Amino acid sequence: MDGDEPVLRARVEGRAEIAFVDAVLDALERIWSRADVADADRMLFGLAVSEIATNVVTHAPDDAEVRVTADLEVGRTALTAIIRDTAWPVDIAWADVSMPGPEAESGRGLALAREALDVLDHHVDHGNVWTLVRRLA
Repeated sequence: MDGDEPVLRARVEGRAEIAFVDAVLDALERIWSRADVADADRMLFGLAVSEIATNVVTHAPDDAEVRVTADLEVGRTALTAIIRDTAWPVDIAWADVSMPGPEAESGRGLALAREALDVLDHHVDHGNVWTLVRRLA
C-alpha cells in the first residue's frame, strides 16, 4: 500500500462467544459504509470472516476463558482480517479440508473461507492466529 493511501481499520475484542461474531460483523458493516469495495468482495470476505470467527467461538472449550481479537483492514489492494485467540493451539490438516456433501450439517467453514480468500493462513502464537486476505481487483 502507498504510505499516503487511506486505510480503514477496526478492532473487535471479546470472549469467545457468539456476541463476538456479531460484533465483528457489525464492525465490517461500519467499514463497508465508508469503503468503496465491490459488493462481491464485501460478501465473500464477510462470509470468510464470519466462518472463521464462528469456528473459533464454536470450538472454544466451555470451561475456559478464551479471548478473541479481530483486526479488520481495508486497503487499496486487499481486505485483511487477523483473528487471534487464546485457546489451545489447533492442528489443521489443510490437505483434508474440502467441501462436505450436501447432506452434511457442518464442516463447511474452512472450505468456504478458503474458496472466498486469496490467503487463509493459520499459525500458533500463544494461541491461534488466523490471517485472511482477499485481494481487490
